[in-house]
Amino acid sequence: MGSTLNEFKTLKDTDLISHEGSPDTKTVEQYKQEILAGKEIEPIKVIKEGDKYGIGDGKHRYQSIS
Repeated sequence: MGSTLNEFKTLKDTDLISHEGSPDTKTVEQYKQEILAGKEIEPIKVIKEGDKYGIGDGKHRYQSIS
């Protein structure tokens, strides 16, 4: 079984890969509104894939800021 490493890192958006299909635009808009209101949202969780990082959890949060 794989291991988990809890590490906080700042990544460039060009380092991220999203494997999922179309986003839920309602959820993305909700996150945008929360961010604009100054609410802190949960960090995006990624999985190292070679020299890139796949979004493991947080695709909608990522799309709300990109």
